[in-house]
Amino acid sequence: MKSKVEMLAWRFAAAALQASVLIVLARTTSLETFGAYSAGYGLSIVLAAVANLGLPAWLLRLPAEDRSRSAQSVVSATQILTLCSAGLSCLGTYVLTSNIWIALAVGAAAALDLTVLTVQNFLFGRNAATAATRAMAGIRLAAAVPLFVAALTGGDAITTYAVGASSAVVATVAVLAGTRSLSPPTRSSFTGGLSYWSVSTTAMAQQLDVPIIATLMSTAFAAPYAAAFRLASPVHIVTSLISSVYIPVLSGQWRADSSRIPSSARTMLRASASYAAVIMLAAPFTYWIGPWLLGAQYESTAIIFPLLFAAAAISVANQSVQNILYSVGRARLVLGPTAFVTVAFLLAISLTAFARAPLPALGLCLISAQIVLLAMLVWQLASLRKRNRI
Repeated sequence: MKSKVEMLAWRFAAAALQASVLIVLARTTSLETFGAYSAGYGLSIVLAAVANLGLPAWLLRLPAEDRSRSAQSVVSATQILTLCSAGLSCLGTYVLTSNIWIALAVGAAAALDLTVLTVQNFLFGRNAATAATRAMAGIRLAAAVPLFVAALTGGDAITTYAVGASSAVVATVAVLAGTRSLSPPTRSSFTGGLSYWSVSTTAMAQQLDVPIIATLMSTAFAAPYAAAFRLASPVHIVTSLISSVYIPVLSGQWRADSSRIPSSARTMLRASASYAAVIMLAAPFTYWIGPWLLGAQYESTAIIFPLLFAAAAISVANQSVQNILYSVGRARLVLGPTAFVTVAFLLAISLTAFARAPLPALGLCLISAQIVLLAMLVWQLASLRKRNRI
């Protein structure tokens, strides 16, 4: 019990740090600058999903799939791909914004996110849950401290975060090397996660919404949408915790008895449903909390905060169903619905932005996409059960 409480405490600390970085960046930069950073960051998430070849997701299932394979070599491969991801993110953001410091900050943030995900999943896959959450919070703290100091002393937030995030990544790689958590990658280290790659890439393509809004309208108009979306993002810290804890357990149970859904699935579904309900009930209060945290410049667009928190709550439910399908080796059944909803969502966002519709219309597009995806995933799971395939 004590270890679970500690694990949750570290996870919430990481979520608080992630949210604090967003708050500082939003409060200390203009709408145009924050919108440009957010547009580049959204693009970087997609590029990172393409560049990582599904390896972070594979690290969670690796112990259940192949105990003879070296997870350390997969971590090494992922860090090589992290460097590629950072480079692509810098280049893409510079093309989008023509601002070298915003581009460097986005590249550093992309590398930080992928490094945190890699270390987290590596440790969770080895059943070291508390160490995973402690490492996550520690890396986030190392990246955030310089930004907090700059905010107090009047330094440039974007430049400081670029330096802080990149330094945290370098320090993490040094620790991994010092603890023998890295080993020379092989060809199979790069290709083993391809079955998860298409799903994660398709899902992350939804992050193109902010670049689309910024391009078709303006970075200042995209800023409130991006701020609300990023403020809701720490919600998924707990979602990720649920996935990280249960996927290795469910995968092991499925490997032992593939005739039925693992028994832990019901526990996971109850936990996810309860968490989603809490987020949905709290969503209306973000109408006041969002501008209070981010600054007066977001007061006129406060309606977007409860809309995007409601979408995040539905996304929690989506992830719980995906976890079951992943655990029983049916990742391909997630791909179809995810691809359909992603294309439809980006098309809806593009048309809405092109028509210069009011900001709430963009939030309703995201809510609708999450509802449709949930319905399709539940149908896939129900169909499998009906055919006695699980």
